[in-house]
Amino acid sequence: MKDNFSRALFLFAALDLSGLELYGVLRQLHSMPPEELTDRILDLQHRFDRNSDSRFKRSRKKKPRSRDASVGERVSTLLKKEAGLTTAQAVNLLTSRLVSMGLVQPGDVPPLSRKSLTDWINRFSKKVPPKDILRVATLLRNDHIHRPSDDWLISGIQRL
Repeated sequence: MKDNFSRALFLFAALDLSGLELYGVLRQLHSMPPEELTDRILDLQHRFDRNSDSRFKRSRKKKPRSRDASVGERVSTLLKKEAGLTTAQAVNLLTSRLVSMGLVQPGDVPPLSRKSLTDWINRFSKKVPPKDILRVATLLRNDHIHRPSDDWLISGIQRL
């Protein structure tokens, strides 16, 4: 879905409105001046960006998931930007998962230097196939993103 109109239609479909409700929303949209509608949407985007958890923030840049991006860039995007992990957390989780899966020996893990996570992953990919690193990074990202949140728990329950 590349064109914006199709994307907007998809969003309307996701609302799961009845025909009558959809008609009412479309009538409101039609009666609203385009400038007002644009301002309201941009205001909501700004509020979402400012108040949302960093794991769910929108990015105006394309994410480097294409085949052109290095495995280091792709893993860095998955673990740091999408999962919200620090570099140290990403290195520790990735290393321990690869070791536990038997894909690498602990002595073969390169030390994390002062360079970026991307550089470390690119060096690491000389010891472990890039597809395995990317697969494990995707699993870690999904585990982190989909883990249950304690945000809704009241403080009394958390102390139990």
